[in-house]
Amino acid sequence: MAATLWNTADRQSILNRLSAPTAPELIDRIPVSWAAELDTLRATVDRFIARDVSGPWPPHVAFGRISGSQWGRLTHRHLDHHLGQFGV
Repeated sequence: MAATLWNTADRQSILNRLSAPTAPELIDRIPVSWAAELDTLRATVDRFIARDVSGPWPPHVAFGRISGSQWGRLTHRHLDHHLGQFGV
């Protein structure tokens, strides 16, 4: 029980101040076009928000099992970070 609480608290702390290196397979990726990238982003966001927040979620590659709510928070912070890089 104590380990589970610690892991939950640790994950929450990490999700609140996340900073992680970019996966190498994303660095080497060549964008198709700005319009195509926006279409892909929109489709990905639509699929994400259509999921049941209380339903099953895949494990995160770094954090393991996290809830739909935690996935939402993580995705929001991640997207906000990158949109901020473009002044959006």
